[in-house]
Parts: sequence; structure tokens; C-alpha cells
Amino acid sequence: MRKCRGILISCLLFMGYSAMLLACQNASSSFVSPLPTVSPARQAVFMTHTSPLPPPTVSPARQGVSTTYTSPLPPPTRAIRPPSFSIDGPLKPGDKVVRGHGPAGIPILVVDVTLIGEPLGHGVIEEDNSFSIKVSPPLIVNHRIGLQLGELSQVGIEPSEAKLEQMLDLAGEESMNLPRIGILLTTKLVRPLDESTLE
Repeated sequence: MRKCRGILISCLLFMGYSAMLLACQNASSSFVSPLPTVSPARQAVFMTHTSPLPPPTVSPARQGVSTTYTSPLPPPTRAIRPPSFSIDGPLKPGDKVVRGHGPAGIPILVVDVTLIGEPLGHGVIEEDNSFSIKVSPPLIVNHRIGLQLGELSQVGIEPSEAKLEQMLDLAGEESMNLPRIGILLTTKLVRPLDESTLE
């Protein structure tokens, strides 16, 4: 009996839900929208848009004419890398002047590398990136001559790690870092007279 009562309740619930669904379907088919409807003839009017202006055209006189823009700013300048440190050669025994090139305004020392950095002369690289430094004593055969950085503060340059790095970036091909001497920006060997003419 209890089982029959459960089935009867289920059937009644099913029928009630079915009746509600049918009522909703009938109500939606007779639903009137509060929005006005638009006739098919008026829809075309709303959907098409014509501009009162004529389409843009290019004047025959302007066709093929390119417009150029000139900036009011000056053109960018390329950074010019200063020349690397170098000693002009060949170096001969008995020479009393050492010539070469490097970045302008930098103080340099000419040293005898073979004699563990004995100073031979000093000077400042000229504006045209050249130097000519008198050395004493005169150059000795088979001795290696080198350039070292002089006192930057002597020419008004604030010594700093950044400036030192910049100078090291300009070191020549035969640069060295030797114990008891330090950093040599470039070096060159004093050759015997018969060999120096081959260089």
C-alpha cells in the first residue's frame, strides 16, 4: 500500500509539471512584446546608410607626388671611436723620440718594459690623436717599450673606474698586464738596425 501511494504521488507530480509546461508554452506563443515592431519596408531604411558627401578622390595633380618630412632636429651623429693606443715603428736603437697615436688629451708614460717599467718620458696625446715624446736614455736594442696611462688629474680628468675601463677598451694589439709593472696599453720591441728596416 505504501508502494502504491508513492507511485500515485509521483504520477500526480508528473501530471502537474506537465500541465505547467503546457501553460508556459501557450503563454509564450501569445506573448506581446512591449517594443514596437518595424515593418519590412522600414527595416530597409534603417539598415541602409548613404552619405550626403561624395566619396574621397585624389586630385590628378597630386597623384604620384610624394610628400617628404623634414625633422626640425639635427640629424643624429655617430659616436666616433677614438683610436687605439699604438706606437709607430719601427723602433731603432739610439732613438730619442717615441711617436704614436691614441685618444686626444690623455696623459701617457713611455716605459722600458725590459727594465721592469723604468720611466723614459711622459706627455699628453695631441688633439690630432698623435704623440711625440722625448725619451732618456735613448732606446736600447732588444728592449720592449710600452705605454702606460699617466696621471689623469694632471689634465683635469677625474680618475674613475669607468674612465679606466674606457682606456683599457682602447688598448693596442700588444697590450699587457705584467706583475711589478702593471697595465701596458701597448708595447713594441726595439729591433736591431738590420731588422728594423724590415718592419
